[in-house]
Amino acid sequence: MISAANFTQADKQLPGFAELYHNWLSYVENKQLNPGVEAFIARSWMRCSPHLSPQQPLRPSRLSPSLLEAADSNASIRTVGRRVMEDVYEHLEGSNTALILVNSLGYIIDILGDSRMVAMLEVQGLRHGALFAESHLGTNAFALALAEGIPVRVRGPEHFVQQFHVFSEAAAPIFDLSGRLLGAVGLVNRFEEHYPHTLSLAMGTAQLIVSQRSSDQLMAEQNNQIAQMNAILSAISEGVMVWDAEGRLIHINDAAEQVI
Repeated sequence: MISAANFTQADKQLPGFAELYHNWLSYVENKQLNPGVEAFIARSWMRCSPHLSPQQPLRPSRLSPSLLEAADSNASIRTVGRRVMEDVYEHLEGSNTALILVNSLGYIIDILGDSRMVAMLEVQGLRHGALFAESHLGTNAFALALAEGIPVRVRGPEHFVQQFHVFSEAAAPIFDLSGRLLGAVGLVNRFEEHYPHTLSLAMGTAQLIVSQRSSDQLMAEQNNQIAQMNAILSAISEGVMVWDAEGRLIHINDAAEQVI
């Protein structure tokens, strides 16, 4: 049985914490789902309950950098994700926030944030290469974003495992234009420091990653097509000169250069 002594006087004074804690306690002690529990949180708790103890300290599995790279089938989001996260973090610096990017398997492939929050996460084993999976850590926003395919927020006692009640997270899935899941990105704060716009920020960050990745791919395809065209034109024995719509010379092959 879980002791209410773990629910401190300071916790009771945090806005919203008391109700969330009461809902969590009702479930872990009596398997009672109160009306205020979000449906996706309830589903997660029910998945966690058979194999995780809410009070048992957990350490996430972690892959070495080489194994992580081998296991990451969507490595392209790492480079794009870092650029976007740096842009977003410029507006969050000093707010004790961490931005986390996970791949489609749930492994952390990048973390960027204030040193205090990054240090707090590292104490819990949440660092580069760690597995942010529901089966290993219980209910959390990153695992739910991947599993449910929707943006989610998990606050304090909505985490199934009590050691994570100190955190609040908001995460959004990242899909490519064909609908394939690439990963998820989100924000982590202490419960008492979370603010209502974190979910919107997570959604916006995910969309920026998708847009930037698409732009990068389009640019790469265009450059490849230009390279192929130049190779073909250079192989033609006749002189070839190409102008753009504004009358600027944009290509001349070797044969044409010899004539000129």
